[in-house]
Amino acid sequence: MYKRVLFLVVILLSVMVILGCSQENSADNNKYLQILLVEKKYEKIENILKKVLLGREKDKDGRSVIHDRFIELTMSSSYEAKDLDKCINRLLEWVKKYPNSHFANASLGQAYIEYAWNARTNAVYSAIGKERAELFEKRIRLAKDYLMKAYELDPTDPVVPIEMITVSKVHPDSYQDSEEMEGWYRKAIAIDPGDLLAYRSKLNFLQPRWGGSFKKELVFARQVLHSAPKDSMAPWILIKAHWHIYEANIKKNYFKRPAVWSEMKDTFIELEKRFPASNKLQNWFARTAYLAGDYNTARTEFSKIGRNWHQEVWKDQQDFENNRNIILATSASDIAAQAQPSNDLKTLLHQGHYQEIEQALYSQLKKKELDSEGRRVIHAKIYEISVPDERDASAMQNNIGLLENWVKTRPDSHFANTALGTAYIYYAWKARGEGWASSVTTDGWRLFRERIELAAQYLEKAYALDATDPDAPYHMITVAAVRANRTQSEFEKWFKRGIEADPVDYSLYEKKHQYLDPKWGGSYQMQLAFSREIRRTAPSTSMAPYLLTCTHWEIFKTNEDSGYFTRESIWKEMKEAYTELTTRFPESTLIRNWFARTACLAGDYETANTQFAQIGNSWSKEVWKDKYKFEFYKQFALIGETP
Repeated sequence: MYKRVLFLVVILLSVMVILGCSQENSADNNKYLQILLVEKKYEKIENILKKVLLGREKDKDGRSVIHDRFIELTMSSSYEAKDLDKCINRLLEWVKKYPNSHFANASLGQAYIEYAWNARTNAVYSAIGKERAELFEKRIRLAKDYLMKAYELDPTDPVVPIEMITVSKVHPDSYQDSEEMEGWYRKAIAIDPGDLLAYRSKLNFLQPRWGGSFKKELVFARQVLHSAPKDSMAPWILIKAHWHIYEANIKKNYFKRPAVWSEMKDTFIELEKRFPASNKLQNWFARTAYLAGDYNTARTEFSKIGRNWHQEVWKDQQDFENNRNIILATSASDIAAQAQPSNDLKTLLHQGHYQEIEQALYSQLKKKELDSEGRRVIHAKIYEISVPDERDASAMQNNIGLLENWVKTRPDSHFANTALGTAYIYYAWKARGEGWASSVTTDGWRLFRERIELAAQYLEKAYALDATDPDAPYHMITVAAVRANRTQSEFEKWFKRGIEADPVDYSLYEKKHQYLDPKWGGSYQMQLAFSREIRRTAPSTSMAPYLLTCTHWEIFKTNEDSGYFTRESIWKEMKEAYTELTTRFPESTLIRNWFARTACLAGDYETANTQFAQIGNSWSKEVWKDKYKFEFYKQFALIGETP
């Protein structure tokens, strides 16, 4: 009897050990690889990567999963040098312990490419200075050394040839060597002819800025369309090539050309057959169809998408909702005629229906509606009719002509004067350009000042007609800050008038804060003092405390002080501000994402994990840049460590 019991106990303990190991292995398999790198579980990383590499698995968007797993290893908490240093050092430890691991060498080579771009800062090579140029070249050489060793150790991994496409284009010994790039491209395709990233990497270096041309991009993309495997996402690069032409501002009606849209639509349809679960593909199809004026197709795609907008495709959720609502609210007859809905403010302006515009704006002004980030919606509505979609000088001039007709027809409309004054501000900046003051031409300065004074003329009249609308003072803060005869008293006067009209409006506080920035002659001390003051004095329904967190972030980024948020007084102040904001605006994913990221850097992992739980999958592109960075922080918070 005793022996039987002992035997059962041994069996039970064995099962528990096996289950425990199984659970540990399962947990490790689900961890971000950077976490395993921190824990120095190198063999576990190797096993995971081997399994992914052998499986040649693709995600729902047609990307090879192996690339995503490598990104997990080479990811840093930011693209700043201090964080990339940390990532490089972790990978160096791995290579030192396992010098013949092709995964370790490939990861380190990939990380050195990112490290090189950090030194170069994406500027034109001739403009980066000798010190940065030498640092860039040194890191690219190191990247090549490790990648070449990785390729020698295992030539079946597509990651290395794809990274070598980049190295061959920027390496000082083979700068823009088309033959070497072509060689690595062929090797990548030979390993995995369905790997989208191989085709995209070559396409990127066929762009004009790399000595190529749009024609070369299209020729290559069309070749790939016919030669790549019929189950791959490779045809996507044809869509990408057309988007490169559109984004270069060559032709804003480019997608409306029948031949262009026919080719793109056929490609989208084929890709949707191959990848029906790709939400990103559906979003791109909807957006392109909308710009092409094919509203029937756009409606079909928006119906598939539902509310699942994709951050890579749209500027933000509001951008998605605006486009979606226009399409879904349009009747079948309107779609057939390819017309905008009648309540679109731009359309009403073109039609000269000024009274309808004013009624819509007055209704919005009375409601005092805030968006999810605490800004008055009225500002967005005025912007909508003041600034054309195409931001070139000709389109702006035409739009100003429409607004002048409105003012001429209804001179006592404060909305008409506000819109025209706003338009002249953007028209002034168009003449000046966005560069440093020293780069502005004499003619640019002349036009800028003339247009700023015209803006002041219409905005001052708008305020005299109706002092309850905060939009005219909001724009006059800009005018007061940039006009030739500017004074601090004038600046403060317009800020005060805006607050008197609407003390809740975050945009007013944000605008003053902007012109207290050091680049406008202010200082971080001035911004902090102002932010602390309005946190105390602004109404409890205002987004104003957000500016205090923004100022601290600007100081953090400028000083590159990795321990800044860990200072007790600073984190206490920021945590209180974020807590106030999440109470006031519980639906704001932007605030929660910033709260989570700052808590991680402050070492307050309990708070970070609470916010991550609230965020779910609603990560913010503004905060994290991409989903990898979001997941990266999230998993580090779970183990209680700052990335």
